[in-house]
Amino acid sequence: MKIVFVARLHKLDDSRLGFYVPSNVSEYYDLCAGPVEAAFSWHGGGARNIEVSFTRYKDRLRGIFKDWLMPEVGTLVQVTLEIEK
Repeated sequence: MKIVFVARLHKLDDSRLGFYVPSNVSEYYDLCAGPVEAAFSWHGGGARNIEVSFTRYKDRLRGIFKDWLMPEVGTLVQVTLEIEK
C-alpha cells in the first residue's frame, strides 16, 4: 500500500533530520514504530530514497534519518511510504 503525505523537515541534532507524520495519517493507516523505506521529493525536482526510523514522541509518530543530501531544514517535502498491510 502506498501512503503519501506532506511534512516539514526539522533538524533534531548535529547528525539527524526528522519530520512528524500527520496524526490523521498515522491513525488511519495504523502506522507504528520501526524502520521503513521512504521516498522524498521536494520543489525544484529533487528526490531521494532512504531508510527512515519511526519512533513515538509525545503521542506522535516521528521519522528520523541521517542524510545531508536533503533540502534545507524547514522545507516541505512529499513523503511516500510503501507499507505492506
